[in-house]
Amino acid sequence: MVTNIRGAEPQRHFRGRGLIMKSQKLPEWKPAEHNTDVNFAVGLKLPVRAMGVNFMPSWWHRKHGIEFGERYIFDPDYRVETVRYKWAAVHKLYPELNIGDPDPQPEVIPADYHNSLGPAAMGCEILYPVDNYPVSKYASRSDIEKMRVPDDIESAFPYCEMIRQVKYLNRALNKDKKPFLFKNGILNDALLLRGEELFLDLLDENELGRRVMELSLELGRRVLDYDASCGSPAVMPVCNCTAEVAGPELYERAQLEYDRLLAEYILQKGSDFMIHHCGAFDRFIKHYQKLPKPAMIQIGHHSSLRLALDAFPDALVDYCFSTPWLISASAGDVKNHTEKILDDARGDWHRLSVSIGDLDVNTPEGHVMVVYETMMRYA
Repeated sequence: MVTNIRGAEPQRHFRGRGLIMKSQKLPEWKPAEHNTDVNFAVGLKLPVRAMGVNFMPSWWHRKHGIEFGERYIFDPDYRVETVRYKWAAVHKLYPELNIGDPDPQPEVIPADYHNSLGPAAMGCEILYPVDNYPVSKYASRSDIEKMRVPDDIESAFPYCEMIRQVKYLNRALNKDKKPFLFKNGILNDALLLRGEELFLDLLDENELGRRVMELSLELGRRVLDYDASCGSPAVMPVCNCTAEVAGPELYERAQLEYDRLLAEYILQKGSDFMIHHCGAFDRFIKHYQKLPKPAMIQIGHHSSLRLALDAFPDALVDYCFSTPWLISASAGDVKNHTEKILDDARGDWHRLSVSIGDLDVNTPEGHVMVVYETMMRYA
């Protein structure tokens, strides 16, 4: 288990929700502003707006022996030291990319409950694997019927614990990081509460399906109210990872109105909003155009980048590589696909970023360099 970065030597390997951030020249590079506990931005001038890489906890556990679990969530000092190790390890893994940080200093790193955050706030049981993000168990029908959104977000678990840890680290490290909270997508959280039966509920248009969606929306509003009391983050995502499973017709019928209400509330509270759709984006474009204008969209691997750029001409567009595709792809496949991305986005590279996300132990690490080198040669 890694506990102290000064005494740990990262191994070198060649082989990623990626981090999207404007590229800067090297003299202006501020590593701590480009890194989180899981996401890393390439710190070089690029032909596109940005390139981000993200590694799954399982990758860190298998490659570097890092243990996540309850300690990573509830012990902020352990998490800060572990993240310092991660930043140094990523820098050593890809020294050509100016990624991570060769000499990381302690920074305020909030606890990341990932997809379990909303369910935890609603009372679901949470498990803490040593090689993954926290995961939640579905609630029973009777539990859902009795569920209530917490009146005071600041006092409700796990939000109270996240806020407490940020305040503690701010005092310990003489920092002033805002303890912003995150809201998952409406359908994402609803599905994590109810399970796959939610789709049947939505198709039947029954009361239980509506209740779960309304609980998810109300939780989002309470989180946004709290964030506004801290100054509101610049961008808040509307995450639609599960919309691909629902399909565009059910999305239009059962989810679109909730997304519209959430997006309008995000804007009302002073943040821009972002659509995160890590599936195939094309079939959903006409539905997403009924929402307020997003500042940014994230689209999945099997999406038309040109269609997305044209449909949302004022938005930044982040293209997300598919991890399963990367696992089976050759270096030549990755090169050709990167060239196609650049071709499709020609004339809009200033709006384009590329994310190589959720890299796991079976993903060839060299594919990251193939994407970067292809972009630099192509430019």
